[in-house]
Amino acid sequence: MDADEKLQQAEIAKEKGTKYFKEEKYTLATKQYKKIINYLDTESSLEGQEEEKRKSLLLAAHLNMSLCYLKVAEPIRAIQASDKALELDEKNVKGLFRRGQAKLKVNEYEDALKDFNTLLKYDADNKAAKNHIILCTKKMKEYKVKEKQLYANIFNKYSMETAKLESNCDAEGNVFDNVGEWHNDMAQGMMSIPQEMEAFGEKMPETGTTCAANDDFDDNE
Repeated sequence: MDADEKLQQAEIAKEKGTKYFKEEKYTLATKQYKKIINYLDTESSLEGQEEEKRKSLLLAAHLNMSLCYLKVAEPIRAIQASDKALELDEKNVKGLFRRGQAKLKVNEYEDALKDFNTLLKYDADNKAAKNHIILCTKKMKEYKVKEKQLYANIFNKYSMETAKLESNCDAEGNVFDNVGEWHNDMAQGMMSIPQEMEAFGEKMPETGTTCAANDDFDDNE
């Protein structure tokens, strides 16, 4: 397929993609936009108006894909498609807006805000961008409040566990504080050592038996 045929097929794919999009068949529409990219992304033999047409078709394909991905709740892919569109035209308002929308959905509020503010440099009266800046600012404040509350809950839980641990340690310390306090009356009712040994079937060693073990020592060693 030569370059001219690729352009023709890309035009057909664009028309089909638009038809599917209007019918809310976003997956089918995306397939058509991918065809455009496959036809034209690496085509380098075109010049002049044909080259401009190639870029225009590619830009439309990436922009429409980003919108399709937003429609089917796939913001990461929407960001990727928008990135590709902005590589072709960094000032493209639709590319900036859709990437901002997608980043907002994945809670990348600062990056989304940056895209919307950049958009306003090229289209100062864009109401949709202004509304999304307000939304971004609100989301960022809500996130900071939740984050602050989360850390407060973690700190409170840690403080409670620490206090409980210290309380248990104090209780154990009170038990052992009395270990060294011995009174003679504590020995009442206790068996003597000979009585204990007899109870376990043992006998007290007789005088001189403690050295008997040395009788087997070999002097020749």
